[in-house]
Amino acid sequence: MAKAYTFTTKHYPVNDLLALDLQDHLDQMAKVGWELVSTQQLINEHSATTPQMIFFWGKAEES
Repeated sequence: MAKAYTFTTKHYPVNDLLALDLQDHLDQMAKVGWELVSTQQLINEHSATTPQMIFFWGKAEES
């Protein structure tokens, strides 16, 4: 069975709400059938307190 892949990006301030916001994003993507494959965190050299995260998602293609 073929898989479809996509990615989303998020800019997150490093604070106490980070984990809650990440979980909300994971839950939203799971509701529409996407499964987290991997993540990558990029550090913005101009603002180390606001990293960018890239989420890679996969799901079985519908036939």
